[in-house]
Amino acid sequence: MIMYVRLLAIIFLLYISYPYSSAQITSGLHPELEWRYIRTVYSNPETHTMVRNWDINKAYPDSLSQNIRYFISPLGHIELSGGNSFKQIYGVGVHTGISLKRSFFVNLNYSLTGRQFNQTDQLHIDSTNLIPHYDRYLAHKKNFYLYQSLNFNIEWNPIKYISLRIGKDRHFWGDGYRSLFLSDNANSYPFLQTTFKFWNIQYSFMTARMTDYELEEDFSKRHKKYASMHMLSWNITPSININLFEAVVWDAVDSISRRTFDINYLNPVIFLRPVEFSVGSPDNVMIGVGTKLKIWQDNYLYGQFILDEFKFDELTAGNGWWANKYAFQIGLRSFLGKKRPVMLQIELNQVRPFNYTHYYPLQNYAHLGEPLAHPMGANLREGLFIARWALNPDWSVHFINTYAVQGIDSIGSNFGSNLYKSNTTHGEAYGHKTLQGIRATTIYQELKIARTLIQKWNLQAELMLSNRHQVIKSKTKNNFYIHLGIRTLLYRD
Repeated sequence: MIMYVRLLAIIFLLYISYPYSSAQITSGLHPELEWRYIRTVYSNPETHTMVRNWDINKAYPDSLSQNIRYFISPLGHIELSGGNSFKQIYGVGVHTGISLKRSFFVNLNYSLTGRQFNQTDQLHIDSTNLIPHYDRYLAHKKNFYLYQSLNFNIEWNPIKYISLRIGKDRHFWGDGYRSLFLSDNANSYPFLQTTFKFWNIQYSFMTARMTDYELEEDFSKRHKKYASMHMLSWNITPSININLFEAVVWDAVDSISRRTFDINYLNPVIFLRPVEFSVGSPDNVMIGVGTKLKIWQDNYLYGQFILDEFKFDELTAGNGWWANKYAFQIGLRSFLGKKRPVMLQIELNQVRPFNYTHYYPLQNYAHLGEPLAHPMGANLREGLFIARWALNPDWSVHFINTYAVQGIDSIGSNFGSNLYKSNTTHGEAYGHKTLQGIRATTIYQELKIARTLIQKWNLQAELMLSNRHQVIKSKTKNNFYIHLGIRTLLYRD
């Protein structure tokens, strides 16, 4: 523990000794930071917003006027919460990087966090040794856990139309608050991404290495799996975008041999489903389509549809075949005002039972115990409303309201919500419907007032009220908290 305290002290000294910062920030941003410049990105008809590998410097290219530029920014988080219980969060870290001309970028961020969790999260952590959305903890005492996070990106643009990225990071592919394709809900992972851009088309190809556990057997054994993902985005007009998505997850070790990287999936210009059939159909493949429409001034309608598995005759029969696995999203994002900008967002998500699952649980669409798409998994409906209002350059107000219903399992059953259960345990072949099982209704509300303290560090003070109301069967649980804190914004947490 003394070693970690010394590390915190060293990073703090870096903060106070370095006076300048101009951060280049990559994908998977905290929504309150992304909101500061997403309107500018959306207003550029050449930008493909679905794959968020754009950053602040690319959103404002004039900021890269020098051939060589570097930055170092502090990361910090101090928060005290009082309500149903008392909770504390203490975090410190650093975000640093360098850019050479306009073709080579490197950035790295590291954070060390100690915090308390509620009783439900604590039981999960103690049984898996995993911090939600992160990896294993370093140390803990009672309900106070110490954990770290390290992410980095190296990007090279050899010519105008090609971008190569390698690193360990989170990713977010979508225009919504949630993504049914790929979200930054889970911990970061090693990846290699290539992006081609020509005319009004952008094509992204990413291969990643995931890690998971036999959650029902042995939490100490790490298990490797790989994922290959394609995204083709086409700006048909300045107001209409359509995008196509493919993903395949395969096991590093199957019943025959050790596969590691499957060269059949490393071809960046081939459809994955025919390839998956050609190698014996052992893997987990999904396809999807998304769109974004500018419907009037600064109002954008967006949506996603993902298909995990289906048979046309079973789908049209309407008999509730268990393997009709699909999910959809529809949302509206509006930007209002100029002097005091406001962003309003409404979104609906629905995920069928057993979506993202596989007959072999470790080949599911998840990483380190967390779904790679919607954070609740499957068998759900969710509606959300978000409002963000900049009172002036320093003060802002944020309101979030979500209403989610999910069908969860009873003892010994599998109703399709848990991605870590084999879908061979689905029970009857027919009669399955969304929200089957035990209904769990969760209403979450959050109101935050934030004051920017240091703009170049994205450092803000915040006062927040939050309430989570959950009803399962006849049992009701309320968790109300008042949060007071100071933090730097970077990734979602």
